[in-house]
Order: sequence, then structure tokens, then C-alpha cells
Amino acid sequence: MTMKYNLIILILISFNLTQNYSQVKDSNNLVHCDIDISDLYINECSSLIGPVMEYSLKSKVLSYGISYEYAFAQKKAGIFTAGITGKYSTDKEDIMDNTAKIKTAVKGFGWENISVISAGLQLNFNLNNLSTKSVVPFAGMVIGYNYSVTEYDFNSGIEDPLFPDTKKHSLYIFGQAGVRFFVSRSLAFTVRGGTGNIDKSLIGLGLDYKF
Repeated sequence: MTMKYNLIILILISFNLTQNYSQVKDSNNLVHCDIDISDLYINECSSLIGPVMEYSLKSKVLSYGISYEYAFAQKKAGIFTAGITGKYSTDKEDIMDNTAKIKTAVKGFGWENISVISAGLQLNFNLNNLSTKSVVPFAGMVIGYNYSVTEYDFNSGIEDPLFPDTKKHSLYIFGQAGVRFFVSRSLAFTVRGGTGNIDKSLIGLGLDYKF
């Protein structure tokens, strides 16, 4: 009889502790760093994924890519997001005469085809606790890998040794800043800009789907 009584007491204590833990957990999900995070459009453990389109003001080249970020470490001013990003671009121009001190286009000689793939890790800080919660400015950087291929097509059909096909591998570093405009709890339009060691003066548009 005593063992059954002790077992019942133990079950009741365990149930009470479980209920208390659940309440504390729910409370922590609503309040963090003395702010009500239930009203924020980007919370801890949120994921953001979507397409990105960027345009280089220097090279006049358009690129297409995708971005993924995971939110963590909520602070009073904002929250960090980390993830991956990648993009692809291609460009076709008149062959440039690299033998001259100033590069000049050689009209009618052929075409220079440049394809670039970039992929890297990104880290951003998002100001998700402003008075207008649906507008979230952010700033951060991307560090990754850049692979470019340059191929030449000659109208004569004969390759010129002065213009060999080339492949380049390089470190990719890029600083960026932008704003996310949430039109709903799960969708945002993104405007961003930045510059780096390879990409110069980029502006971009994108979509972020939050889940």
C-alpha cells in the first residue's frame, strides 16, 4: 500500500514539474532579452529562403541566385542570421584587345564568353525590433568561393594564342546591407546592395519566404 501511495505521489510530482516546465518554455518563447518576441517578424529558429537577382553597376552584368538564412541569438536591437548563398552569371562581349595599354573592343573578331559561379557563407545582423516591425534593415558579409570561366569564340573559327581560354578560382568576400519589407508573416521583399573584392557596386532584389 505504501509503495502504491509513493508511486502516485511521484507521478503527481512529475506531472506538476512537466506542467511548470511547459509554462516556463512557453513564456521564454514569448519574452526574450526583455522584449516581446511574439510580435517580431523574424524570431529565433526562423528560416528564410528565396531567390535573389543582382545587377553590377560596374560590369553591367545580371546574376541569379538563391539565399538561405537561419535566425539565432536574439538581442535587444536585433537578431543574427547565418546561412548560405549562391549565384550564377553569364556575359557575352566583343573580344577585348589585351595587348594594348588600354583595352579596346575588337569588332567583328569574335566573342568573349564569361561564366561565373559564386557560393559562400553569410552572416547578417537584422534590426527586427524597430517600431515598424515589418521593416527589417540588415547588414553583414559573405565569405566564399568564386569560379569563373572565360572562353573565346572566333568568327574565323581559328583560335588565337593571344586569347587562351581561362579558368579562375578565388576567394570571395562581399559586404552587404539592405532592408526586408514583410508583406505578411511569411513573405518579405528584399532590397540589398554591397561591394567586395570581386563584385563591385552590386544592387539586388529578392524574396524571403519565412518558415
